[in-house]
Amino acid sequence: MFVQDAIWRQIVNSRQQYKIALSLNEETDLHDNLNGLVSIVVPVYNVENYIERCVQSIMTQTYSMIEVILVDDGSTDSSADLCEALADKDDRIKVIHKENGGLSSARNAALPLVEGEYLTFVDGDDVIRSQHVEILARALHGDNRGISSVSAISIPNQDSLPNLSWSKVDCLELSQKEALSQMLLGKGLSVSACGKMAHKDIWASTPFPEDRVYEDLSVMSKIISTVGKVYSVDAASYGQVFRIDSITRKSKMSARQYLDYHAAIHDCCDYAEQMFPGEFEHEVLSRKLLEYARLENLWLDVVEPNEACLRARKEAQRFLKSDAGKWLHGKQIPLAVKTKACIQIISPKLYSTFFRLLQRLKQRRVC
Repeated sequence: MFVQDAIWRQIVNSRQQYKIALSLNEETDLHDNLNGLVSIVVPVYNVENYIERCVQSIMTQTYSMIEVILVDDGSTDSSADLCEALADKDDRIKVIHKENGGLSSARNAALPLVEGEYLTFVDGDDVIRSQHVEILARALHGDNRGISSVSAISIPNQDSLPNLSWSKVDCLELSQKEALSQMLLGKGLSVSACGKMAHKDIWASTPFPEDRVYEDLSVMSKIISTVGKVYSVDAASYGQVFRIDSITRKSKMSARQYLDYHAAIHDCCDYAEQMFPGEFEHEVLSRKLLEYARLENLWLDVVEPNEACLRARKEAQRFLKSDAGKWLHGKQIPLAVKTKACIQIISPKLYSTFFRLLQRLKQRRVC
């Protein structure tokens, strides 16, 4: 269990959302204050060009009491062999080989083998900065019912993430309700499981939905709703590589993937409404607005859409156009979300261009 250190947990703002200064003091032996093993689960599927650099970024963490579980999800390239070679070099690395079942299946397969008290996830083609685990652990400060989170930065390749060093970072201590609101609004708290740390029992209590894509969108609102506090750190320590061949970024998608996305939108929003009936109208409107604009934009990429796909698309169109009065006047809905939706309604082609430009701008924001 992590021991709280009063030096780095200083309350500097006593409003409803507590702002905490996390001091990262290199002169102090980190393990004197943080004496828990952290497990890092890395799903691996056909990432032979990425996995070595990914693991290298993990093994050079300032917090070294880690175990790394590489889950080979039935790779057909040399990824499995590379995982074994990496494990031979460092006894902190374990390897699991399984039949292909997808990202959720790989994550879930690792859960029974986790020995660390706390758990975080890194995708096999991404990288993390050297203080990533330390920041998440310090923010969590041994709260077995909490979850800590950092922001991610989109990068074109694994070497595009400069290894910045922080001496101090700011952290917002959020209630369950505040965190869910921020996540739905897209304000500082993403729907991704990556870049987050929690006690292993929290992850185990809400398994990732298997045989589906967009699993994080589907399940993160439920996970947030099971914790006591959320510690949102203002530090971009997670590098998400923007791969053109990624499932969620391919130029073509199957009817099933389109429907998975539609189902994930409902899972995310419906659970929030069930937890806090009548309290998240603007937040749910904002999330639906953002996701339905993307869903509509993906329509032309769907290979052989079926009747269910058509119904999902009509639902998105109806929301974007018929409910425009609601979301246009929603004061809490971010202007950027409204702008994206308006562009999608006016010109889907322009929205695609806008989305690609936005991704390029994100790739340049290496800070």
